[in-house]
Order: sequence, then structure tokens, then C-alpha cells
Amino acid sequence: MVRGAWDAAAARRAGYGVEERLPGGWTVLRAATAEGALTGRDEAAGWVGVVEARVLTGKQQVKRVIPNDPLFGSQWHLNSGGAFNQINVTGAWDSVRGTGVRIGIVDDGMQTGHPDLQPNADTAIDHDWNDGTPDTPEPNTAFDFHGTACAGVAAARGGNGIGVSGSAPGATLVGLRLIAGFTDDADEAAAMSWRNDVIGVYSNSWGPDDDGQTLEGPGPATAAALRNGALTGRLGKGCVYVWAAGNGGGVNDNANKDGYANSIYAIAVGASTSGGSAAGYSEAGSNVAVCAPSSGGLGIVTTDLTGAAGYNSSDPGSNEPADLAYTGSFGGTSSATPLVAGVVALMLEANPQLGWRDVKEILMRSARQLEPASGWTTNGGGIHFHDKFGAGQVDAGAAVAMARGWNNRPVMLTESLPVSGINLTIPNNATSGVVQTFTRTGAPLVLEHVQLTLTATHVARGELEVTLTSPTGMVSRLMTAHGDTGSGYAGWTFSSVRHWGELATGTWTLRVADRSAATTSLGTLTGATLTLHGIPGNLPPEVTGAVLSGPDAAGHSYSDRPLTVSGVTTRDAEGNAVTVACQWQVSGDRFSWADAGGATGLTWTPGLGMSGKWVRAAVTASDAGGAGVPWLSEARPVNRRPRQDAVRNVPWGYDSDLLTEALPAAFVRAAVINEISQGQSGVREWVELLVTRTSDLRGWTLTDRTGTYTTFGAVAVWAAVPAGTLIVIHNGGDRDPSLPAADSDPAGGSMVCAHNNGSLFAAGTWGGLSNSNADNVQVRDAGGVLVDGVSFNSDAGHAPAFGAFGVNRALRFNGGMEAAADVVGSWTMTATATAADVTPGLANGGDNAVLVTGLRTGPLFAAEGLPVGLGIDPVTGMVSGTVTGATGLYAVTLRRGSGAAGAVHGFPLMVSDPATDELDEDADGLDNVLELALLRDPRRAEAGPGFRVLPGMDGLAVEWRVPAGATSLRVVPESSSDMVTWHGDGAAVVVLGDETAGDVRTVRARPVAGSGKRLFFRLRVETGP
Repeated sequence: MVRGAWDAAAARRAGYGVEERLPGGWTVLRAATAEGALTGRDEAAGWVGVVEARVLTGKQQVKRVIPNDPLFGSQWHLNSGGAFNQINVTGAWDSVRGTGVRIGIVDDGMQTGHPDLQPNADTAIDHDWNDGTPDTPEPNTAFDFHGTACAGVAAARGGNGIGVSGSAPGATLVGLRLIAGFTDDADEAAAMSWRNDVIGVYSNSWGPDDDGQTLEGPGPATAAALRNGALTGRLGKGCVYVWAAGNGGGVNDNANKDGYANSIYAIAVGASTSGGSAAGYSEAGSNVAVCAPSSGGLGIVTTDLTGAAGYNSSDPGSNEPADLAYTGSFGGTSSATPLVAGVVALMLEANPQLGWRDVKEILMRSARQLEPASGWTTNGGGIHFHDKFGAGQVDAGAAVAMARGWNNRPVMLTESLPVSGINLTIPNNATSGVVQTFTRTGAPLVLEHVQLTLTATHVARGELEVTLTSPTGMVSRLMTAHGDTGSGYAGWTFSSVRHWGELATGTWTLRVADRSAATTSLGTLTGATLTLHGIPGNLPPEVTGAVLSGPDAAGHSYSDRPLTVSGVTTRDAEGNAVTVACQWQVSGDRFSWADAGGATGLTWTPGLGMSGKWVRAAVTASDAGGAGVPWLSEARPVNRRPRQDAVRNVPWGYDSDLLTEALPAAFVRAAVINEISQGQSGVREWVELLVTRTSDLRGWTLTDRTGTYTTFGAVAVWAAVPAGTLIVIHNGGDRDPSLPAADSDPAGGSMVCAHNNGSLFAAGTWGGLSNSNADNVQVRDAGGVLVDGVSFNSDAGHAPAFGAFGVNRALRFNGGMEAAADVVGSWTMTATATAADVTPGLANGGDNAVLVTGLRTGPLFAAEGLPVGLGIDPVTGMVSGTVTGATGLYAVTLRRGSGAAGAVHGFPLMVSDPATDELDEDADGLDNVLELALLRDPRRAEAGPGFRVLPGMDGLAVEWRVPAGATSLRVVPESSSDMVTWHGDGAAVVVLGDETAGDVRTVRARPVAGSGKRLFFRLRVETGP
């Protein structure tokens, strides 16, 4: 396969057949044998005009990620061929599977040994509040089937060749056994708080009785635990509590009577059926955020207790799977809830920085409307809602895509508008009811959650209908009339998500009406408080998308070519007029950025001074409320444009300033702490240092708050430790079995040393890293100056500072830049300190691996395709020399570094022979580059100018043919009246069309008339993109 403006006759003369022409100027040639194809590549590369030649080799592509689990075909909620009744998850699995996210299954237990759950189960931190003997979530197989089924819906291991898949097949499951027996407020609070530093999602398919009579919510301790988990859990980003809306739809129960599901800190989930309609059992409610497919028509296929216990018995007449470890009859909002919990895990893998409110908004904004079409209302914030479906059926693919580019919500504000001292009689069986208004003034507030706390008397509260209407006219049916015979509402708090995104300012209307004649008693409205939660109004608009113009060559832009931002889209919560501004920024290391002085506007030409730097665009949307958070484009390295012509026996040189991702910024610190482990017991601890520049470590110390662990000895091995060396120092008194063999030689890139090795260290005492009390690890140089430190267990002495860091846990730095070492988000805290979770003596993956490689080897330069006589300096990247090789067109490739961390720059180089003419090799009067642009052979003289002049009614035109894929050659038509002064004058150029194969394009231009008669025409060729 060859690319370029080449002579097809040369291929035929060499015995190759033209098989197929492809876009981009590629042509497939057929050789007589496989060996001929292999040897013919070099021959074809030498043909005039060929920019690149490759051998086509076959490869087997991998199908999109679809699990090989035998029951996956029955999991219609995940895999129904694009139908409306599934959650669009398989496409998301191509990039995320929930890996690294823990889902707590708060339920009646979880069978951790189930073959489809065991690979994902974290048994180190599970818990049992019911009997606690032993403290495991294992269910009572006679009664407790529910939690194991929920766990499978959320995160059964997919792709393992058995059973089923969860919606997040790579997520980690934590069994939290709570509802297999009686619990109290303290138990529930403990469950909602359990390990909320590492459990990101809590799936709760339980709540008060769905009998239509029960009005019940969490106790004060549990309510506080939910609030605390949402505000401070998951290391400050907030835990996500997913809650079943309830299965009382058959008795007209309402999700707003469940104080767990209507907590603003929970995501209430309803259920839709396999037919894509509302499930009759699923409770309506203004607090329902989204719905998900569940039973109703078809059941949900998921994990069941192994053996004869569980939902799937050995009844031969059932439609259950033959394997008793699985069931096809699970359902209800109990199943819809863990399905959404799994989707949340996918979102958090795609964007771990999402807050709890961000997750909720993304789920609602990305949800799909279901039938029927009636009952849907779009609020003032642009979100559609239905009483049964919430904002719609969850769409995993859309939610993950939205999560990737999401800008987190600002801090939530809360305002309360209480009304007291009222005593309004509620007329019997009258739709008009009584009305109480609330007027909200002041600074604009964009709403999220709305709560209404109601005090009203009535002998049968089920006869009361409660509605709240916002200033935009959006109605929340906080409660509908039903058969509840309980007495009134004594300060009960309803909630609604139906006003999300609306502005709060204006008059809100509460209406309480008795809608039944079943009793003749009159009710009384005696108190109401409207609570509004949201973010500052007239929010600055967001830039939701933009496109940076494509690179000039292999991911790089040339300093003399303009960069352009196009396709800018914005979003403004209030719908105000938006203006867009662009500031171009520059960096030497891709970490620290500064504005490029005077570089504003959507188009910018960097200039030679930017060569060898990274640039990016910061696009900001503004309205009267101010400027939003800038949208940042990809970082683009800038090179100076290469010379694309050379003359034999004449010196030639080029410095590309080629940048690479593997080039670490110069470190101020001589070393950083790269990994810490508490070990597999309380004392098997170790610390790993990464040396960032060749350094003398003699006299350095490793300490914690209690004192010095060890001092680097005055020995030769520490005198000049190379950059990139990883040094593991461990407690010599109790060695961790996960550590590799002892190694005191830095030549291999890593060392593993006991703190009490007298040949390496002076005497010291390993005091032991605290498992619960505030502590830190410090590295100090010979002068006692702090080099680096890490704090934990609420110690704030050094950044980064982590929370609980106890036994069997490890911390590892994932970053690639010095500043990242101080950022908590650049580290991973593992749940165990076993060999599966720690990497002593090895890089930690991702950017850290790039950093270590770059420190050890340096991103050295190399070149391919240079003509004989030219060479590249492997350190500076300067290409120089005198060409002595053959004339012709060379495809030059410069490389810096290797693999994904490296950088590549390719360009064509035409070598001419001065014996004829350095620019006109065949001496036919046309420059070599012009001949290539016009599909001529620069080595062979041909008659004619390579274009033709055509008369027409509106003047003369010029027509020529060019290679369709030659984007680096631009042909500009010019005209003149005296052959001295030539004019382009913005001649209108029209592409008449491409030939059938698509590799040759016919172009016509009509030069614009100027002063005097234009009698002469010529074509000028510009090289470069």
C-alpha cells in the first residue's frame, strides 16, 4: 500500500496490479506472492512521489466488550439489541466497567463465595449488624435471598464465562448485612457511615412498609449519617446513596411517604417494565429521580443463593435457569436500585471527581423518556419529569459520556421560608382546598432539591392532596389522595427534584385539598416551611464543547500555522445571552500554564517563539453574571516548520523542538515518596522513595512523628543515586512477604533494603506507622531540610494529607509531575496491602510509569527515513549534515521517547541535485514541488505547463489536477499583465470533483480581474499544511 503523488505506470512496469484506491491518497497494490509484497515495500518506497509504503498484514479485530456469560442473553435489561427497555450499557463497557469503585450492598446479606460475586467481593471491610457471629455478610440461606440477588444486578463479574453480568461488572462489592433482623437508628446510622472513605456507592433496596399506611423516615442518627456521608464521604466528594422508591404502587402508596427515599441525600429509583412502561408496583413521587428496568412482563436474571436455597428452587415446572445459583424472577424497585448503583459506579470510574449532586443531575439530564407520552412535563431548567418515571429511564452510555466532561456543581446553598401562626380550614371534598404562598426574593438561586415541611390535621391523611407550584408553573404533586387512614401530618417533610435547574425567585404556591368524601371531618393547615437548596443564581454560563483545529503533523502544530477553535457550544442556566472569549496559554511542562501575552481570539498563530512549548486554548463563556469556568483544549506541542527541500552536497539542518509526554519537568525536590504500605500486619511496613535527579543521599533520614526510623549511611552506594531509582526501605524486624528480594544495587533501577541493614544505614528504630492516630512520613536531607512528606489519619503536617490509613492498606502516587505529588487526587489508597495491590520497587502505572521511565532513560531522539548524509543528535534532536544520498522524495520521521509516552513528527523532504537545478531536477522549467503538485514526474521532462486556460462568458479560468490527499501542497493561481507583478487577489477556487478512485482532484479558478488586462497566468505552490 503506497501513498503520494506517484506514477502508476511504475507499478505496472514492476509487475504490480492496482487493487484498490483508498481515501487519503492511499493505493493498494497486489504482488504475485506474499514474499513479493514483503520485498516490494522497499522498491515502492523509492518511486518518485511515494511518500510512504507499507505492507498490508491481516489482523483479527476484537469485538466490542460483550460478556461471554451464558445467561447474558437473558439479561434483557442490559442486552436487548438497542430496544427502549434496556439501559444502553454495553457501549459504556468499552471504556469503563466500574473498576476501582466500591458498591456497598446494604441488605439482608451477600453470599461472598458465590462464583459470580466472589471475584468482585471485598471481604476485608464487609460487616454484619444482625448477628455478627462471625462478622461477615453471609445470609441465612433459609430466609435471606434478597441481597445476593441485588449484588448480582449491580456488579456480578462479567466476562468470566459463567452466569450473568452486573451493570458494573468490574466494580467491587462490599456486603453490609443490616435488614435480616430488627435494627435501630444506631445500626442504620452505622451502616450508612461504614467505611465511607472508600465505599463510594450505597445500594439500598429496603425501607418502611409499602402498605399505603406507613409514614416513616430515618431516625436522627441515620439522617445525620446520610448528610455526613454525602457532604464529607469519599474523601470529600460525597457518597452516593441509591434508594428504592418502593413497591406500594398497587395500593397507591407514594415514595414521598418514605423518609429514606425522599432524603435529598438519596437518589430515589422507580421501576419500568420489560415493555418500557411504568411498573404498576412502582411508587410515584416528586422525589423519584430516575427509573430503571425491572420486573413486569419479564423478570430480572441475576445471582441467587447457590444450591436449592433462594428464589430458584428445584421445581421442574418453573421458568428459572437450570443453574440454581441464578434466578430469573427477581424484580421490583429492589432490582432497579442496584442496577442504577452499578451505572453510578461506571460514572465514577469515568470521572472520579464527581460530587454526589453531580451524579444525581447527570442521571436526570441523561435519562430517556418512556411511554406514555402523556404525563411528561419539562420544567424551567430544561429537564423532563413524570410522576412515575422521575426524569426518565437511566441511560448508562449517555450518563458516562456526560460524566467525562462534567463541571462540578458549586457548593450548595440552602434557604428556608417558614410560615407560622396559620390556621386554615381545609374544606371537605373540595378541589380548591386551601392555599398558602411563599415569596422568595433576593439574589438569584438556581434550584436543586426543594422540600416542604407540612403540619396539618385530618382524621385520614390519605384524603389530602398536597401540591407545590413553582414561580415557573411547574407542579410537584407532593402527595396524592389514597387510602391512608393515619392521622394528619405532624411536621412531615416532603421533597421534590422536579424543580431542578429552575430559578427560585418569585411566588411559590402550596395547595392542600381534601379530595375524598369518605369522611366528613374537616382538616386544618397549621404550619408550612419551604426549603430551597441550590446554587448561586445567574450562574456564569458553561462552555459545553469546542474543537481545536487538527494538528499539522502527527499531533504537532507548526509555529507559523494558525490554531483555531471552532464548534463552541455553551449552556446558560437562565437562558441569557452569552459571549465567548478565548485566551491561549503556554507551558514548558504541561503542568504549569501561563497566558500567552496578547494571544486572544479563536484563531492564533503561535510564532517561532512558541516552538518547543505546549499551547492550549482556554475558552470562556460569560454573561451579565460573570465568566464561567474555562473550557481547556488538549495540550498541543508546537514545532518550527521543517525545511522540505535539500540539495545534494549542500549543508542542511533542522531543529524541531520536538516535545514528548515523557519529558518530566525539572524537579525541585531530589526525591518524592512514591508508595507507603502499612503491611499485612501492624508492623510489616515499608516506604518507597523515587529519586528524581541524580543525588547524594548520604546523611538523609526517614522519620515519622515519633522519631527517626533510619539514617542513610556514609557509604559509596548513596553517593550518586541515579534519577529514576526506586528505593524501598522496610521494617527489618518483620519483613512484609509482598516485598521482592533484597537488592542494594541501584544499577537495576530499584533497591529493596531493610532499615537495620548496617552496611547501608546507620542505627535507627522502626517506630511503626500509626494505624489510627495522626502520623506522617518524612524524608529529610543531610542538613535536616524536609525533602518530602505524606500525612495521614487526620495529620495535616504535610501535603498530601489523607484520612484513615490503617493496617493492611497502602498509598501509591500515580502522578507524573512534582506538583501532583502534593495532591490527594493523584494518589490511590488501596483496601489491602497484599501483592495484588502494591508495587514495591516498580512504577505505579499511568503517569507514574511515564515519569519513572523518563527519569531513567530521558526521552532520547531518533530519526527514520533521513537521506544519506543527514543525522540526528540523540540528545538535542538537531538534524544536520550534508546530503550525499540519492535525489528524490524522502518520508522523514523524527521520534522522541518511545511508546505511548513518546512523540513523533513526520514530514516529506525533497532532495535535488545541483548538477541540473536544485529546484528543477528534469530542467523542464517547472520546480520539483510544482510538478509533484500537478501530478507530473519531476525526474522526466514533460511538455506543457501542467494546467490549461479556458475561455468563458465571464472571463478566463485556469484548471488543473492535483493529488486529493496531498494536504501539504497548496496550489495558488496568479495572474499578471506584465509578468513582473503577479496577483492572487483571492481568486475563487472551485473543486470540480474527484475522479472515481478519489485520489485525483480537478480544480478550477477564475482569477479576479484587476487594473489592466491580465494576459499571463501561473500557479504558485506553497508547501506545508
